[in-house]
Amino acid sequence: MRRSPARWTLLFGCATAVALTSSCASKIPQVSDLEGDPAELAEKGRAWVARSVAVHGGYEAWSALGDVAFTMRDTWEGLGDFLGPDFPVDDPQVRYHYHYGLNKGRMSFAGARGAAWGHDSREGWCEQGGERTYDRVDDATFIVPTLAYFFALPFKFADPGVRPYYAGRRDYHGAGAESVLITFGEGVGVVQDRYLAFFDPATARLVGTTYTVKEKPFTPEADAQYLAWREVGGLVMPGRIEIDLIRPLTGDLQTMEFFDIDLDAEFDRRLYEKPDAR
Repeated sequence: MRRSPARWTLLFGCATAVALTSSCASKIPQVSDLEGDPAELAEKGRAWVARSVAVHGGYEAWSALGDVAFTMRDTWEGLGDFLGPDFPVDDPQVRYHYHYGLNKGRMSFAGARGAAWGHDSREGWCEQGGERTYDRVDDATFIVPTLAYFFALPFKFADPGVRPYYAGRRDYHGAGAESVLITFGEGVGVVQDRYLAFFDPATARLVGTTYTVKEKPFTPEADAQYLAWREVGGLVMPGRIEIDLIRPLTGDLQTMEFFDIDLDAEFDRRLYEKPDAR
């Protein structure tokens, strides 16, 4: 499916009409919206993040990883049919390689022989049959690190520069969950997004997060539910993530399923670079 580069602007321009009849207020709080002393909320937020990271296998073990590989089936549906990236094939299955310490990655597309997208830590790139192409670079620049980030999310909230604040017990898809507002310090990440992470009160495992996407027009917000897990090499990694758009429109967006996870992958790191820079 060939998608227009202006699809986000077009859709959310139409959302103006929706805003006239329904609330478009952000569903994710600011730190100033939380009740309590910010220092105490920060301490409790860090404690919840630390507990969750430990349950998922520990930050030390995660940080020691080199090249990580997994197969991902990426299905875009509902609003995602219109908003999804312009992949070489619809709803692709890809072999993903990513080095989180270097912030470099590569997606190789099954069903589109010789097609790959990558990110060299500065920008995205695309190739077809070993030759660099340019018509989908914007999609690759956003998608390659973003989808890898959601795969690693149980650990990313403990990264240096992340600022968590306890946000109280809240309802999340019909069940009580402990919530933590995640903000980011200067120089952390590309944009200053906000996440409202939800943890199982009994196990501390991550169950989902709502989040802003400031890199897109109108700063849309979405909800990512973590619905299945896979234990690999002592770490608990996602098996299935379902993402819905929640603002300014609501609807299905994307489902990611993960298989064949290898946390000690052998990979030629030259393939993280642009085809004409290897």
